[in-house]
Amino acid sequence: MKFITSIILLFITGLTFAQSKPYKATAAQTAALKKQAEACADAMMKQNFKQLAVYTYPPLIKAMGGADKMATKLTATAAQMQSQGIAFKSITIGDVKDIVKSKNDLYSIVQDILQISMNGTLITSSSYLLAYSSNNGLRWYFVDTVPLKNQNIKKLFPTYPDGLVIPDMHKPIAN
Repeated sequence: MKFITSIILLFITGLTFAQSKPYKATAAQTAALKKQAEACADAMMKQNFKQLAVYTYPPLIKAMGGADKMATKLTATAAQMQSQGIAFKSITIGDVKDIVKSKNDLYSIVQDILQISMNGTLITSSSYLLAYSSNNGLRWYFVDTVPLKNQNIKKLFPTYPDGLVIPDMHKPIAN
């Protein structure tokens, strides 16, 4: 009986270690993530909101009434910001650190550094994008993490990995 108990314990221990083994992303997955995050940032900088929708997590687009309505809302928001003296100057995407696998989906947190001009003052802000892929890293979608901090992320991303922590946004710095 002790022998069987020992075998079962070894099996359970083996499963535990197998489940906690980190995912090793390929260079192609990492490169695709970085390239697509930069394309997303470029679309934002150019205020090409239809192109931005290509990189936005599809359930969010659906919640906004579709890509056209999303683009219309973002165009109106950009015009309002411009009328208040706010303009995007640059968006820089940080390095891809870790890609985490959860079931069949991949997730990553990618830093973005935003510089805006507000009535002549340059402000630098650092926050994070949640990157999501359902096809093994060929195609990535992005969501700003600031609104995700205050809601149950599993409602939006059912396979979101428990161990993936969204960092806090850094305080903006006026230059």
